[in-house]
Amino acid sequence: MVEALTRRPGALVRQADLLRAVWGPSYDKESNDLLVVMAQLRRKLEVEPSRPRHFITEPGVGHRFVP
Repeated sequence: MVEALTRRPGALVRQADLLRAVWGPSYDKESNDLLVVMAQLRRKLEVEPSRPRHFITEPGVGHRFVP
């Protein structure tokens, strides 16, 4: 997932596109799984996971990586 987000820094990656890129075409509607993994990713990589600076979620739309 990190690779899919960091390939285009600052660009919004839609949820469905991110799900397909990471888990394949049959996973395009599993947004809860995506939110769980994003939370885990923030806990590991963000200094302050409750106030992320790098892995940003645009609710209902997608996610972006901000370097």
